Amino acid sequence: LQEAYVDAMKSLVLDPLDMKNSVLTLKEAQALQAAHPHSIDIDGNISAIDVNLENSCASIAPSGALWSSVNDMSH
Repeated sequence: LQEAYVDAMKSLVLDPLDMKNSVLTLKEAQALQAAHPHSIDIDGNISAIDVNLENSCASIAPSGALWSSVNDMSH
């Protein structure tokens, strides 16, 4: 399922919008040295979390698994 999602997003969204700094897998995001995800900790502070926690996103990728740059998101 993830492969079909990646193929569809690339061909229908990313490529037509020339979003060259957007990726759909954790492995690609790590290769690009993407920003770490952030969350609110138990004390209510925003803090970076281990990017490896994103490994669980593959099964729910169509709900929003996309790493992108500000410039790409402006397209």
